[in-house]
Amino acid sequence: MPPITKATLKQQIADLCFPPVLDGETEARSRETLDLATAGPAIAKGATEGSRAFYNTDLMALLSLIMGSRENDGTYHWALAQLFIFLAQVHDPRHDLLERLAEHWAWCLEDADTPTRQTLEGAGLGSDTLEQVRHYAKKVRRARSTLYPRARQQTNSRTYLTAALGLDADGHGQAPDPIPEDATFVVLGTCFARNIHTAFQDRGIASHHVALAEENPAEAQFAALAARQDTARLIRTGTPCVILTLGFAETRPIDGEQRRSGRLSRFSTPEHVADRIVQGVRALRALNPAVRIFITVSPVPLEGTASAFSVFEANAVSKSIVRYAVALAGEEEPGFTYFPSYEIVTQIAPALGLSGFGGDDGHPRHVDKALVAFICGLFLETYCPWAA
Repeated sequence: MPPITKATLKQQIADLCFPPVLDGETEARSRETLDLATAGPAIAKGATEGSRAFYNTDLMALLSLIMGSRENDGTYHWALAQLFIFLAQVHDPRHDLLERLAEHWAWCLEDADTPTRQTLEGAGLGSDTLEQVRHYAKKVRRARSTLYPRARQQTNSRTYLTAALGLDADGHGQAPDPIPEDATFVVLGTCFARNIHTAFQDRGIASHHVALAEENPAEAQFAALAARQDTARLIRTGTPCVILTLGFAETRPIDGEQRRSGRLSRFSTPEHVADRIVQGVRALRALNPAVRIFITVSPVPLEGTASAFSVFEANAVSKSIVRYAVALAGEEEPGFTYFPSYEIVTQIAPALGLSGFGGDDGHPRHVDKALVAFICGLFLETYCPWAA
């Protein structure tokens, strides 16, 4: 692999800066004539402080150094090393740049020819910097989305989110196998599924909502679906796209268990729920091999619990079981795709400073409409570029 080039870096680094428009300090800094002595102390402020101003300033300073030096001279390699360490520290995988820099440095440190090695030795990187580069190159090459972001502004970026959530299989934020325009959308589930259905309709996309009883636990959703003749008719024809939202894992005790234990409810095991998901996916594909199946976990909290836990603890236990069950099912049955609605509402929204719930009507179980619209937009951009 040849060393990474200026042409590769110029636009990508500029695109990594966060919205809104760069502040005056950053623009001024980007026009300065910089050398290693003046730039060195400033690098990594964005990594440690997580502020947009420092983040943008450091990136533009590095870009100025890279563009102002010759490829493969000492300053160029020094700036590339600092850029790689910086992006690795803040865990920003956008545009595949972090991954490409990891590959670049793995090549430089392991496979480069003699002239390149001599250039690196004369670049003034120092053993500490090279050791950091080796460390992060190994870490990043394992997986680009395994590290939690360290700058809140990263989650403002659509390209960052698609990369971190694993939705940019083609490197451009789109799935390699988009849903065709003539697909029939069948959205299944309770209140959150209904919100998705409504958001689709608001965008002019034909969608059918099949309501499933609120009290149905996750493993019962597929069984309830299979019993619906109207749903089967929708799935048997054309190129259907089924989006199924799973809710919770708390169920009534089996016969005799309540008398023995005194419990009013129990939690299904992840393995049990996963088995039902696998069976359900295969049953849907038996109806129509062309069906596209997406499974999400509803972020809507439990309305109540009959367990010994508080409702907040029961909700955490229940959602964890369902989410893990979907992961287990995916290992056994590749015939469905998981879409991370649950993670967006419960983790990404708070990282952005948003509550996610109650913003429209004050109800703490109602997901904000703007967040539902965001989720739908992300889904359509990824899988239905013709509708985004």
